[in-house]
Amino acid sequence: GGRLIVTTSGTFEVQGAIAMAVQVDWDSKVCSHSANCVKTLPQVFKVEHGKFVIDPNAATDEKVIAAVKACPSGALKIQS
Repeated sequence: GGRLIVTTSGTFEVQGAIAMAVQVDWDSKVCSHSANCVKTLPQVFKVEHGKFVIDPNAATDEKVIAAVKACPSGALKIQS
């Protein structure tokens, strides 16, 4: 699987081959930086080298979807 790196400008960099069942969008302008997602699923949502990293392959689709639904600002969305 690949990793989706979201830069501070909200652009996406893809590392490795992507084989994601669930893809997550993040809107940096909407994000309230509560770190709810990081606390809930730290293996999926993390900050590495100053960039917000989303690795949906690191957990089940159900857990990723639940974490996205729990986002208080609505900055995280599942791509449809």
